[in-house]
Amino acid sequence: MLSVVKAIRTCHLKPLADEDCWTLLFKHAFGVHTCIEQSKMEEIGRKIAEKCSGLPLAAVALGGLLGTKLSADYWNEVLTSNVWHLTVQDVQPALLLSYHFLPASLKQCFAYCAIFPKNSELQKKLFQLWIAQGFVCVSQNEKSIEGIGDEYFDELVARSLIQRSVEGKHFKMHDLVNDLATMVSSPHCKRLEDQKPTKNLNKIRHLSYDKRKFNHFGELDSLDGLNGLRTLVALPLVESYRNNYLANEVLHELLLALKHLRVLSLSNYRNVTDLPNSIGNLKHLRHLNLSSTGIKGLPPSTCELCNLQTLLLSHCRDLIKLPEEMGKLVNLRQLDIDGTKLQEMPLEIAKLENLQILTRFIVSKQHTGIKLAELRKFPHLQGQLCISKLENVLDSSDACQANLKEKKKIEGLSLEWSDPILEVSQQVLLEHLQPSTNLKNLTLKCYGGTSFPNWLGDSSFYNIVCLRMENCCHCSSLPPLGQLHSLKELYIERLTSVKAIGCEFYGSNSPSFQPFPSLETLSFVSMAEWEEWNLIDGITTEFPRLSKLYLHSCPKLKGNLPSNLPCLVRLHVGDCSLIESQFSGKVDGRNIMRPFNLFSEFILQFNYLQELIIDGILSLKSFPNNGLPKVLRTLYLRNCENLEFPTHEFLHSCKALEDLTISNSCCTLTSFPLGSLPVLKRLWLYRCTNLKSISILEEAAARQSLMFLEYLKIVLQ
Repeated sequence: MLSVVKAIRTCHLKPLADEDCWTLLFKHAFGVHTCIEQSKMEEIGRKIAEKCSGLPLAAVALGGLLGTKLSADYWNEVLTSNVWHLTVQDVQPALLLSYHFLPASLKQCFAYCAIFPKNSELQKKLFQLWIAQGFVCVSQNEKSIEGIGDEYFDELVARSLIQRSVEGKHFKMHDLVNDLATMVSSPHCKRLEDQKPTKNLNKIRHLSYDKRKFNHFGELDSLDGLNGLRTLVALPLVESYRNNYLANEVLHELLLALKHLRVLSLSNYRNVTDLPNSIGNLKHLRHLNLSSTGIKGLPPSTCELCNLQTLLLSHCRDLIKLPEEMGKLVNLRQLDIDGTKLQEMPLEIAKLENLQILTRFIVSKQHTGIKLAELRKFPHLQGQLCISKLENVLDSSDACQANLKEKKKIEGLSLEWSDPILEVSQQVLLEHLQPSTNLKNLTLKCYGGTSFPNWLGDSSFYNIVCLRMENCCHCSSLPPLGQLHSLKELYIERLTSVKAIGCEFYGSNSPSFQPFPSLETLSFVSMAEWEEWNLIDGITTEFPRLSKLYLHSCPKLKGNLPSNLPCLVRLHVGDCSLIESQFSGKVDGRNIMRPFNLFSEFILQFNYLQELIIDGILSLKSFPNNGLPKVLRTLYLRNCENLEFPTHEFLHSCKALEDLTISNSCCTLTSFPLGSLPVLKRLWLYRCTNLKSISILEEAAARQSLMFLEYLKIVLQ
């Protein structure tokens, strides 16, 4: 092994120099701000940096602390604090200082994080658990309690006690900071990670355990004395495909014993199909998470949980009914029923006027059921909302009463009909369902009208970043989506009446107008009748920032495609059988077509293309003479049987290609020359029917290239 993988000498990381610590501390303390006392504060700050002992984490944490108050007096208070002289095992004084100077409310929230193991992915909705425990305080006429909780989380991030991932979507806590949280929360917070006996059970208030290690929960049967428990959380919280198990009798005993629970999270237990009636005894319960369990319904006693604020039932795929007396849950602020099989909602849902989050609203078919107009009773809705079964709306005035336009905190809206049945009245309904211009994400499914509403594509919707239109089968033209200035992602699927796309799509045919200024992802799928993609004459590019283009199952689409896409890095073309022909005019009323080379006239225009997937283009016969785009890293060929396998010289010119998949393609391939692609890492050959051998080239360069190969799979049949 050592002859193949050469031993590399160990690099010992040295502590940062004091000057580097100061640079790091300064960056996190001041950011882009300046201060009148900055010169005086720099003198103090450098002394504080010297106390970091060369640890980057300490400098970052102290920078976050000092940045909360840009005052020389405050900085001097930190410098002269007695906390520097404390000796606490496994906890750096700098981190202890960061905790010491936290406001009391944030200290509780930070300590509560100790229930999450090291390397856990933290989500911002963690503040819901803080709210349930009463750690988040809000005075009258102030922001919502969710808004304050969100600010608490942001403050811990700003102080570097919680770290944001590089892409900015996820959060983690550094191991040393986790040690600090564990220390300051002891003995009240406990996470079970092994089978060791647990001490001071009567003092534990917040308990988490790994459901994968305590698979049958029987290991916890001996934990008596936990009747003061406020939190019980089964980790991890994210959805898992693993079959975790919780015995029904154990669940029943827990609910009987732990009557002071405020947070109960038992997500991802697929074997839990029923909840005991004893759930109604948890009068203090504020947060109940049963996401991704197998429950089919909730017992009526659930409605006795008068303090319940959050009820999470997402991805309970067998859930078919909610209790009739849901109106008793007067303090409920969040109801997540996304991904369930619910076909209707109890009428009493309309009584829950404190709801902030309602992921799904199902319009009833019954005259006595809940109507679309009842949405007017939820003035505080925010986040994501899906309105389904819109075919049950009998009076379009219900849409006006729903008042979506004034629900300015809704960021994501999905409007869904069950089937795309032609119905002219749906046009009036959709016109009245105009949302707020603050909307960021919009989805339309199975709309049965013949044209889209006037508001869709209007430039006043400048906040929309993602738009999906699916199965709107009766609309023959697209709305002017090019006018949506912030639109980044556009997905169009199964609009089977659209035959041509042109200036109506861009919003104008003027050369001075720039459509889609922000669009990065564009996807057309299953457009059965789409034939022509007409471009704007005189404009440099219709899509100046487009980086991903997907064309799938567009069998009549000709090769009149936008070629000036300066930012394109990913291109997928599949099941577009006529794409290698191009309309060139009419003679005697007949369309005249000319051949269109997908490679030389289209793909080779994209200098920055990194990923290319071609599927089901039988007319494609040869690779371009000039080679592939120079930076192409991934090439996937599927069902391109007539495409000739390229020469060794051609392959050698692919200097950046790392991933190659050939599936049911290149029938002329009889022997694959390993080593011909200079930096190939992964090769998959699937159902190459004439493949007889794999050859290894003798050249030194070929042997060198084999050192890059990490994965090789060959499937002949």
